[in-house]
Amino acid sequence: MNAFMVWARARRPVLSRDHPQVACTDISVRLGTEWTALTEDQKVPYYQEAWKLKVIHQQEFPGWTYKPPRRKKECAESERPSTRDSVQAQEEEPWSYDASIPHQVRRLETGIFVEL
Repeated sequence: MNAFMVWARARRPVLSRDHPQVACTDISVRLGTEWTALTEDQKVPYYQEAWKLKVIHQQEFPGWTYKPPRRKKECAESERPSTRDSVQAQEEEPWSYDASIPHQVRRLETGIFVEL
């Protein structure tokens, strides 16, 4: 967690309690505004706490790096199969099964999808 997150973790419940009618998004906006209004001296304890948490995390998980999941590449419009073609292919062969794929869903003649 960074310094803002450490501070917000303590401040969010106070704001939520004092303003129960305010939406979570508005609470977040207010937190950002309050954090920006703090002086650097007021932020120092939160930076120190964030640093301590970082050191603890590094000790517990040495060598860990954040690896976000890969996004599927968007293919060009010309490369995409049309929806009509895929539906037509399913209608032509509703019982097709590829054994190389471990988990599949099959479209029955009735239009119902079942897991295999």
